[in-house]
Amino acid sequence: MRVDNLIPFAKNYSSNAFLLRGDFNALADLNTLIDTGRDEMLFENIETINTGLGKKAIDQIILTHCHYDHTGLLNKLKANYGSKVYAYSNHISGVDKLLTDGEYLKIANDVGMIIHLAGHSADSIAIYCFD
Repeated sequence: MRVDNLIPFAKNYSSNAFLLRGDFNALADLNTLIDTGRDEMLFENIETINTGLGKKAIDQIILTHCHYDHTGLLNKLKANYGSKVYAYSNHISGVDKLLTDGEYLKIANDVGMIIHLAGHSADSIAIYCFD
């Protein structure tokens, strides 16, 4: 799996946003964005990455929690890429599927396990990839 930070040096108050891609951009791989951040540089940076011929640049978005610095570009990304959105919280507009603790989800060319980590926020999650 390859990991690219699409917001490495935010110009405003923003989290990072990580794009996870399969090793070979196979059609079966799911290009997965972890958090959206809120810095528009994400759109410039994603255009510089080979996300696979005939594939969506972002198949799915997983939000680690509901704070605005992690979700700010969600509606724009969903509109631009038609991505499916996952989150642990139903307090976020635009979420397609709620995640549960211990759930498995395909991420890039791997499988990740969702781990609920309430603390920073009640809906915080981590994703453990086995490979």
